[in-house]
Amino acid sequence: MANHKVLNNVEHKHTKVLTHCSAQYGHNVGAIQVFPNEITRAQCEYPILFLKQADTEQFQCFAILGLHHDENLFLDEEGVWRASYVPNIVKKGPFSIGFQNQSDTNNDAPKAVILIDMDDARVNEDDGQPVFLEFGGNSSYLEGIQNTLAELDQGANLMAPMFAAFEKLNLLESCALDIQVSEETTVRFEGYHTINTEALNQLSGEDLAQLNQSGLLSVAFAAISSLNNIEKLVTLKRAK
Repeated sequence: MANHKVLNNVEHKHTKVLTHCSAQYGHNVGAIQVFPNEITRAQCEYPILFLKQADTEQFQCFAILGLHHDENLFLDEEGVWRASYVPNIVKKGPFSIGFQNQSDTNNDAPKAVILIDMDDARVNEDDGQPVFLEFGGNSSYLEGIQNTLAELDQGANLMAPMFAAFEKLNLLESCALDIQVSEETTVRFEGYHTINTEALNQLSGEDLAQLNQSGLLSVAFAAISSLNNIEKLVTLKRAK
């Protein structure tokens, strides 16, 4: 169970965070959530697929990391993430965004604050990156975390509008992928969606212009292009 505390330079003056990746920290997973503002970067490394959540009927984006649910082919034994782009949800570590009332009257809008999970195994006072400088200023590590959290917040706000636009134009299609790892082994991916290339190519000039103006045309093409990385997964799997 998480133990989230509002981060401050008094209570957490000596706090440090281990920044390597590990199965111990939940990184040995076959897929991890990414957000619309990450897709054009993430598509260079990972296949990007869309999944509709059964409980909410809302779509989410996932970078595929392995061929099984508990397999991350980009994570080596030394805790190094072997990719040029690491998803923000990994980079954020034990931090998250919370909201705090600024007064007792509740008339003011809640203020965004950084939370740290003090029960996370990476949080300690001995090893890792310091969160604050000796005299209370933010460390460069914390400044990077602030940027990552800001990107995550922005990306979360873009998710529903992006999928609404894709659904309106009938660009989403369900897909089933048969990935041949060897002559004896084929892995099947089901339940995901991707961009329908034919439907995208048949859009009117007006619809294409609107997608481009919203920044979603490049995202759609990036999602399509990302599927070429399935071959990379096979290569990494065979090298294990």
